[in-house]
Amino acid sequence: MSPAPTAPSSPSPDTDAVPVIDPAVEARPGLLRRLAASVADPVLRILVIATLISRVGRGIFLTVTVLYFTLIVGLAPHEVAIVLGAASAAGVLSSLAGGWLADRVSARRLLVTLSVIDGAGLICYVFAHDFTSALVIAVIVGAVEQAANSTRMAIIARAFDGDQRVHARAVLRTVTNVAIAVGSGIGALALLAGTAEAYRWIIVGAGVMYLAGVTQLVKLPHRVDAPKAQVTDAAGTTPPATRGTSRLSHSPWRDPRYLALTALSAVFGMQFGVGEVGVPLWIANDTNAPEVLVAVVLILNTIIVVLFQVPLSRGTHDLRRAGRVSAIAAWLMAAACLIYAAAAGLPAGFAIAVIVAAAA
Repeated sequence: MSPAPTAPSSPSPDTDAVPVIDPAVEARPGLLRRLAASVADPVLRILVIATLISRVGRGIFLTVTVLYFTLIVGLAPHEVAIVLGAASAAGVLSSLAGGWLADRVSARRLLVTLSVIDGAGLICYVFAHDFTSALVIAVIVGAVEQAANSTRMAIIARAFDGDQRVHARAVLRTVTNVAIAVGSGIGALALLAGTAEAYRWIIVGAGVMYLAGVTQLVKLPHRVDAPKAQVTDAAGTTPPATRGTSRLSHSPWRDPRYLALTALSAVFGMQFGVGEVGVPLWIANDTNAPEVLVAVVLILNTIIVVLFQVPLSRGTHDLRRAGRVSAIAAWLMAAACLIYAAAAGLPAGFAIAVIVAAAA
């Protein structure tokens, strides 16, 4: 969105010359104008509002879930790992199913349906009282959530092209982290209270926030749905009106470069498991740091992402630059893991400092 034209400067009272304005300064819009321009597209605006609402619930859940399983449900650390590992495995399969369905049915309706089930599933966590019930609920929620994420990615891919797609994802990631930071602050209340009732009411609130986000998703336009399937005439040729959909017949399973990138991304994706599962368990069970530090670390992480996500994403629509940025991020993540490990056995104050440094 181009900035509004600047009105000509009035002549100086001492001379007839018009002052020269630096074009770089004149062309730079204000913060509010940049934010408004970021969500000028109606699809992005809907996704931003829905994300802002629902991801508050996500922040609440990320803050309390591991400690809820260990302190309230009474699961051992290895049982928590099994529960969350099974949920992740279910998510791998369902993400494929979600993408497949998003190409064949209305992506809008699919996302709304999955989001409703996801929110209801989060509320069901309050009924988890043992390993089996926690496992069943986690698998269902994990599967539904990843299917919804695949559907959301399909919607973004259809609504935006090229660098606009990169910008849209950066904006949504920033909004996600703002909402998660707010949710983490709310979740910290349960950690401070430390009672089963506080944990369960906070989890119910997380589910309600997910359901509230659906009120925005129903406003998505029809253009985010998949185009109609390609058809051919009696001679076997594609009519001009449908030739643009031929890309749908290309399977990613036949693209070795795409498969290689997927495999590398899967390795790098361990960062989410480290942050959401490993670090909370590490803080609670293997360091002298207080449990509320789990919320502090998550809030710190989201603040850093909010500040740097959009600026550091500029230019990453270029593959070489994207590769360099990802490589730097990988080395930083490996260094963070080593710093986290150094917190074991330290006095509480030193442990807090080390953990915060690793998060940063």
